[in-house]
Amino acid sequence: MQRERAVRLAEHVLQSAHDGQQDWDGQQDWPLSLVTEVYLFGSFARGALAQHDLDIDVEHENDE
Repeated sequence: MQRERAVRLAEHVLQSAHDGQQDWDGQQDWPLSLVTEVYLFGSFARGALAQHDLDIDVEHENDE
């Protein structure tokens, strides 16, 4: 995949995680409210112009 597509996918994931943190009435939206951190790594993080995938690590709290 070209870097431009990988950037769009990464932006979508990050925006979705951000939007899920709080909805319009101030309530947290489950399960995205459990996300604490998101990391991008691998060829994308190294700045490759083309990659086979988008490596994402999502850290989250457990939902008891």
